[in-house]
Amino acid sequence: MRMFDRTLFAPWRGWMGASALGLIVLQALLRGGLLSRGYLTQDDFNMSRLGAAPMSADLLLQEYSGHVWPGNFLSAWVHARTGPLEWWQYVVEIVVLQLVAAVMAWLALSRLLPGAPARLPLLALALFSPLTWWPTAWWAAAIGFLPVSFALFTATWALLVYLQDGRAWAPYLVLGSVVVGLQFQERAVLICIVLGFVAVAVHPARGLRAVRGAVRDDWPLWTGLVLILGCYLAAHRILAPVEASEIGTLGEGARMFGNLVGRTMVPGLAGGPWQPARGSEVLVAVAPSTWAVVVAWLLAAVMFVWSLRRGGRAALWGWGLLAVFMLVNSMMLLVARTGLGEFIGLSPRYGADAVPATVVALSLVVRAVRTRQGSARSRTDRRRIAWTLGLTVAYVCSSTVSLAFVAERTLNEVDREFVENLRDDLRAEPDVTVINTRPPEDVMTFWFESDARLSTLIGLAPEAPIFDQPSYALRIAGEDGHLHPVGLLTPQVVAAPTDRPCGFRVTSLGTTISLPESIEGDPLVLDLTYFTGVAGSLRIEAGDTDTVAPLRDAGGLQAVVRGDVDDVRVTLEQELGDRSGEAAGVVCVSGIEVGYPVPTTGVSD
Repeated sequence: MRMFDRTLFAPWRGWMGASALGLIVLQALLRGGLLSRGYLTQDDFNMSRLGAAPMSADLLLQEYSGHVWPGNFLSAWVHARTGPLEWWQYVVEIVVLQLVAAVMAWLALSRLLPGAPARLPLLALALFSPLTWWPTAWWAAAIGFLPVSFALFTATWALLVYLQDGRAWAPYLVLGSVVVGLQFQERAVLICIVLGFVAVAVHPARGLRAVRGAVRDDWPLWTGLVLILGCYLAAHRILAPVEASEIGTLGEGARMFGNLVGRTMVPGLAGGPWQPARGSEVLVAVAPSTWAVVVAWLLAAVMFVWSLRRGGRAALWGWGLLAVFMLVNSMMLLVARTGLGEFIGLSPRYGADAVPATVVALSLVVRAVRTRQGSARSRTDRRRIAWTLGLTVAYVCSSTVSLAFVAERTLNEVDREFVENLRDDLRAEPDVTVINTRPPEDVMTFWFESDARLSTLIGLAPEAPIFDQPSYALRIAGEDGHLHPVGLLTPQVVAAPTDRPCGFRVTSLGTTISLPESIEGDPLVLDLTYFTGVAGSLRIEAGDTDTVAPLRDAGGLQAVVRGDVDDVRVTLEQELGDRSGEAAGVVCVSGIEVGYPVPTTGVSD
C-alpha cells in the first residue's frame, strides 16, 4: 500500500496537488462545454459508417488513408451500435480521454520534477495549448491524438518509476503503453524517442557516458522496444504500404517545415496565435500574426539562454529532445502529406503532437536547472510560488483568449445543421426516397471521392433512410440539408405518339424507348409517367442502372440512373424482381424524361 501511496496518491497532496486537480477539472469543463456545441465532420462520418461492419480483423486492421488504426475502428464499431449520430456520446469519449491523459501528465511531471512548483505551468501547457484544440474538436483526430498522449505520459511515468524505484512491473507498463499507443496513431513510434532522452537525462553519469550507461543498464527494456517497433513497422508495411507523396521542390518542403515549426508549433506552444482562424472548419490552416510569431520565438530564445546559464549542458538533453521530436514529426508529415500543399504546415492539428513531448522536454530542462542549483531539495519559498502561479494563470489566460478566437470556426455548425435538417425532413416524410448526392464541401470534402455521399452521413440514422431506389416520392437534399421534390435540369424528353392511346406499350417482352440525344451523369433521374390495370412490377434499364419498382394504377415514377443513357428499356414483371414467369397485361407509358436532378426551387424556366 505504501508503494501505491507514493506512486499514485502522493502527487495529489498539498496545494500543488489541489491546483493540478483544479487545472484538470477546468480543462474538462472548458473544452467539454465547447465540444457540446460541436458536431461530427469529414472522417467522423466515414469512420462511423465503416464501423457498422461486423467485428473482425478486417475491420480493425483495414488501411485508411495510409493509416492502420485498430483502436480507432474499435471506437467506431462501438459508436455505430450505440448511436452513430449521437454527438454527446462522442463528447463523453473525448472528455474521458482528456481526463486520463491529464492525470498521467501530472503523474509524469511529479516524477520528473518531484515537489517543484514548475510542474503547474508545464501541466497548463499540456492541458491548454491552443494546438491541442484542433485534434480535440475533431473526433476522428481526437481518438488518435489523446490515446497517444496518454501512452506517452504513461510510458514516461512508468520508466521513471522503474529507474527511480526499481519496480519490476514498470518496464512491462512501458512496453504496454507503447503498444497501446500504436493501436491509435503511427506517431506513437515517437514515444521511444522521448523515453530515450528521459533515460539519458536522469542517468547519474553525464555527457556521452550517460548514453552508454542508459543503454547498458536497461538493455532488456530497449531490446523490447526495438522488437515492438520492428514488428509494428513490418506489419504496417504489409497492411498499408507507405506511398510517399509528391514532395515537389526543396523550397516547397522547406516552406512546409518552416510553417509547421516556425509559425504553428512554437507560437502554439507559447499560447498563440492570439487571432481569429482563417477560413472555417477544422481542416483549414491558421496563419498567425507576425508579431505573435516573433514574440513566441523571443520567449523560446530567452528560455534557452536562461536554461543554459542556470542548468549547464545538462539542459541540452531537454532541448535536444524537443528539436529531434519536432524534426522527426515534421519529416513524417513531409513524406505523407506534402501533396496537400505547403499550407498543411499551418494546420494546428499536425503540430499538436509536439505538445506532450514538449512538456516532457521542458521538464528535463527545468530538472537540469534545479539539480545544478541544488534546489531539488530546498524548501519552496513564497516568491517562487507566486511566480509559478502567475505564469500558470498567464498561460491559461493567453491560451483561452486564443481558443475563444478560433473555437467558433471549429464547431462544425454547418455539419450539424445539414444533418439535423435531413433527419427532421425524414421524420416528417418517412416514406420518401433520397438521391444519394454529395454533401457540401464543408461537411465532406471531395478527397473522399465516392465515399462523400449522403448515405455516409445518415445511412446509420434511426430514420433508416432509403437511397436511390425508384420512388413515387423521390427527394433531393438542398445545400442546407432540407429535402425537396426533384426537378430535372436540361432533360431529354420523349413524349408518347399522339396517335397511340396507350402510348408506349410495355409487356413482359419489354420495350426500348430511345432518347433524342445521349445524356451522361452521376446521378441522373428518369421521370416516367404511365397508367395500367395490371398488378406487378416494372423493370427499368438505363445506362449502368438496372432497377425494379412496384406498379400502381397510374403515377409518375422517378428512378435514379447513372452512366451514359442512350435509351430506356422497360419490362413488365409479375412481382418485384421476379423473372421466373411471364406477366400478363400491358403498361402504358405516356412519357419519359431523363435529366440532372435539382431541387424544384432550383429549376429555371
